[in-house]
Amino acid sequence: MEPKQKESLLALFQSTSSSLRETDPEWVKIVADFSLEELSAANGLTERERMICILSVLLGCQGMGEYRHMLHAGLDSGLDPIAIKETVDQAAAYLGIGRVHNFLEATNQIMEQHGVTIPLLPQGTTDEASRFAKGLKKQMELFGKDIAKQQTDCPSLRRNINHWLADNCFGDD
Repeated sequence: MEPKQKESLLALFQSTSSSLRETDPEWVKIVADFSLEELSAANGLTERERMICILSVLLGCQGMGEYRHMLHAGLDSGLDPIAIKETVDQAAAYLGIGRVHNFLEATNQIMEQHGVTIPLLPQGTTDEASRFAKGLKKQMELFGKDIAKQQTDCPSLRRNINHWLADNCFGDD
């Protein structure tokens, strides 16, 4: 690892404590090169987008240890706590409450360590009365108007899932 890269990496992970830099420096270099260089270069992602993607993937694969490290790094690099909490909140609809619960607790704990006051101000833009309609409208914008038929032209149990997808996954901006 080049001295400048090492300095940058150490600064990014200043709030984390891990012995991997000493015990497995080659692995740390591989991970750092991929997540800090190759990922953003290949996709043209901004720093914010890259960190949100990394945190999302770690939520999805249940990578709690690395999630904690990357969350510290994200906060140290100026990632907005609201964006982080939105990522965790949205993950519940896709991954399930049980899989996200511990990540939410870890997020709150790490944010408090970084001086972020929890709870954050509410960010919702819909309520229970408007969320489904707004979500279905967003789905139609993204996937075409035929998606609205899936609310009624399917088995009854599937209707519940389709309703929840529109409501919970697409209903909040």
